[in-house]
Amino acid sequence: MHLFDIVVELGLQSINDETLRFLNRGHTVEDFDKAFKMLKQYGIEICVHYINDLPIDKKDDILIAAKMRKHIKVKCAKF
Repeated sequence: MHLFDIVVELGLQSINDETLRFLNRGHTVEDFDKAFKMLKQYGIEICVHYINDLPIDKKDDILIAAKMRKHIKVKCAKF
């Protein structure tokens, strides 16, 4: 039994590293993936932030991101 739930919000924003550099996010998709896996390993729930159709994103990036969200099975996402 938990006294409270912990949810960490991770701001992926884009699946495209070029877009992340343009936005000056300070992380890569690989960095996000490592953080996500580490938090999951400790049983911490994650809410992923994503912005669809950023100026530098390619159309394929939107589809890849949708598939990724389905694959990682998060309970919470903000768009």
